[in-house]
Amino acid sequence: MPYIQIKDLDMFYEKMGIGEPILFLHSGYSRGILAFACQMLDFQKNYTCY
Repeated sequence: MPYIQIKDLDMFYEKMGIGEPILFLHSGYSRGILAFACQMLDFQKNYTCY
């Protein structure tokens, strides 16, 4: 699982697709990647989704 560390924050991320980058953000109270599942299926065809 890829993580990035920013100061004292360890953040998990996933990368899907090819193309210009697009960033999907969600809170810790959401369903995570499931909250964007439908959108990511379409966006990953033309964008690198994080």
